[in-house]
Amino acid sequence: MSATRAWPWVLALVTTRLVVHAGDESLHEQVALTPNKWDQVVALDTHIWAVKWHSGMCSACQAFAPEWDMLRELVDGLHWGEVDIDRKENIPLALQMGVLSEGVPNVKLYHAGEATVPILSGDEDTRAVTLSQTITRALEDANAVRDTDGFYVSTHHPEL
Repeated sequence: MSATRAWPWVLALVTTRLVVHAGDESLHEQVALTPNKWDQVVALDTHIWAVKWHSGMCSACQAFAPEWDMLRELVDGLHWGEVDIDRKENIPLALQMGVLSEGVPNVKLYHAGEATVPILSGDEDTRAVTLSQTITRALEDANAVRDTDGFYVSTHHPEL
């Protein structure tokens, strides 16, 4: 294969790697998720994801935003995602994940066991320190270990 024909494949591979496993500087970055991105990134990944579900029209969500940012700094080794339920395309995903019946802001861990692990629903204690302790306990309960990229995987994950 010529270099010019191989270039799109290399670019696609590198781009995918940057989105999901961009190295140390991305351990705290978050991905804006849509149903399509969910299917391509989160659903296919074996790493543990912390996902925030929120609405810009929700005052509790707005108040939680700085705590979420702090939480991402406090907890290493997770992939971080967010789903804006104000976007019409995200409503079916929010319904599928049970978020609309639980309330926002909402945080769940995905791939941390056989079932989704709820971390925050509605306007419970939204302090980053409290949530980091909850996540740490969930990772321990899942017997999560870090892989060579520094991201957590669960030994309870059905696909492992």
